[in-house]
Order: sequence, then structure tokens, then C-alpha cells
Amino acid sequence: MIKAFVVQAFFIQMESMLPTLEPAERVLVSKWSYRFGEPERGDVVILHDPKDPCRLDPDRCDKAFASRAADWLKEIFGLPLGDQKDLVKRIIGLPGEEISMEDGRTFIDGEEVELPSSQTGGPQLDGSDLAPVEIPEDEYFVMGDNREASGDSRAFGTVPRDDLVGRAFVVIWPVGEFRGL
Repeated sequence: MIKAFVVQAFFIQMESMLPTLEPAERVLVSKWSYRFGEPERGDVVILHDPKDPCRLDPDRCDKAFASRAADWLKEIFGLPLGDQKDLVKRIIGLPGEEISMEDGRTFIDGEEVELPSSQTGGPQLDGSDLAPVEIPEDEYFVMGDNREASGDSRAFGTVPRDDLVGRAFVVIWPVGEFRGL
């Protein structure tokens, strides 16, 4: 019940959020955050992978009960899954805004914005350009802090609010690296 509705551990598998999050770290994610509040620019979020073929065609990936049970146990303890189902990114653009990029600098509604950063220094600019994109209502524009190694809204488009699993709020593993996000 706690995993389903309140808080869940997630295993960081990729380098898309360096330096904020390192591969093999585990974070706790509040699933309550967006039931009672609004996502904000700068939030580090877990979201369902928009390109996951199993979400696009569930019949294609129907797993046996034992396999689903094993995945569920791995998710409870924030252990890596064989096939990555969720992504970790930072919310950059909010519903109703227009976002664009020029030489890695981000513009919201035509104004350059200083993007939120973590205690460890993220986001890292990569010099990329993005033509203006209108963010639809109830959708968000997300990017990784390690822009050169991040598949994000620049590639797969905006993310519906329903695809946001929750807000990552603390690193819990490795033990010596315990810190808030």
C-alpha cells in the first residue's frame, strides 16, 4: 500500500541526471506530491517512459505472474529492473508556457530563465537549440541535468501529468551520500 500510494524507492540507472544523481544511487519518490500540489519548475521527477513499448501496446508485453511479482519486489526496494520502465528528469517547462533553447540557454515565453540547480551543480548546458514549443495544458517539458546524455522532451515531446509518478525528494543510497533534492 505504501509503495502504491505514498512513497517508492527508485534505482538510478542512467547518467542523464549527472551531476545531481549518479548511476546506482537510489532515491525516494513522493507519490503524494502531485495529488495535493502542482508540479513546479525545477522538481526532479520520476515519469513513465513515453517510448516504453509495453505502455504503448500492453498485450505485447504481458508477463507471467511470477515475473510481475519479481518486478514488484524489485521496485519496492529500489533495485534495478532488467528493462527500464521509468525515467528521472527535471521539470523545465509548465503547462501553457512556450519553451525554446538557443546555444543551450533556455527561454520561457521569450525570456531567458536561470534553471534551478541542485547542491551538486546540475544542469549542464550542451549548446543545443530548440525551436519554440507550446506546452499543452496538463503537460510538462522535462530534461535531464546532463543535457548531452539525456533523452528527454527535446526528443519525445511533452509529458502528460498522468505520466508523472512523483517527485524525488531524497537520495537514500549509498548510505554515505544521503541528501535532499
